[in-house]
Amino acid sequence: MMMIMTLTNIIMKTHQTEMHIAQVSNVLHAGSFAIRKGRKLKFDACIDIDLLKDKRGRVYLITHNGIIKKIGGSQDKGGLKGTMEGYCRGLVGKSESARSYGVAKYIHDALTAGDTIDIYCVWAEMRTETIPSMFGSVTVDIPLDFHTIESQFVQDYRTATGSGPYLNMQENGTKWADTGLLQGYKTKQSGT
Repeated sequence: MMMIMTLTNIIMKTHQTEMHIAQVSNVLHAGSFAIRKGRKLKFDACIDIDLLKDKRGRVYLITHNGIIKKIGGSQDKGGLKGTMEGYCRGLVGKSESARSYGVAKYIHDALTAGDTIDIYCVWAEMRTETIPSMFGSVTVDIPLDFHTIESQFVQDYRTATGSGPYLNMQENGTKWADTGLLQGYKTKQSGT
């Protein structure tokens, strides 16, 4: 009897502690990273400009050659474009955080090695809700809280693999300092 293996089955057997984007059914490929002149990263979006700048909260997945390496969430007022710009600035100028620097360095190192880094995303749905106001209540359209969606994605990943994605330090109980990705971060922060 011949056994037919699906792509998902092959991936699960190959990457028992990692998860491939092909296993995720409800995200949209939003773009990929490239290196501009020097060390600066560039996010090349492949989605409509309105969706790229959509201000609703969103959960994004960073993949390295198709393997999910980070699950993140944001409600940046610049939309997904603004969120990704934080990573693009990570290695030039002062980084906002060790996380931004570490993720940017990871992306840069992967691209320098000839690998691909892609972004997949899902946006929080809008709901019509009645909320309190100073004089009673009003009915408004509001997005679901992206934190709940992000937590569910991390929980689903953990259920499938036994741990969180590599770059989800907080959820894994690990520290950026232990990754080797912060080399140069302190120097950048001090301006020397």
